[in-house]
Amino acid sequence: MPSHENTADLVRDFISTDLLNGQVNIDDQTSLFQARLIDSMNLVHLLAFLESTFAIKIPTSEVNVGNLDTVESIERLVRKVRS
Repeated sequence: MPSHENTADLVRDFISTDLLNGQVNIDDQTSLFQARLIDSMNLVHLLAFLESTFAIKIPTSEVNVGNLDTVESIERLVRKVRS
């Protein structure tokens, strides 16, 4: 399982490369929803990536814009679900 230190790097790389096809550079505070960088299909792919990469199950109650809008908030969510 990836360490806490590289969670943000893995998430950022997945979003940039797999979801955005390398066409947009994002940082840890880029709002994925406000900037309309992610849609519902990409959200499903992101959730599957998070669950398989970090060996977690994200509760439906945690799937919301506040938890999935930025790399930073996604990293917090992964830490929360792991503990």
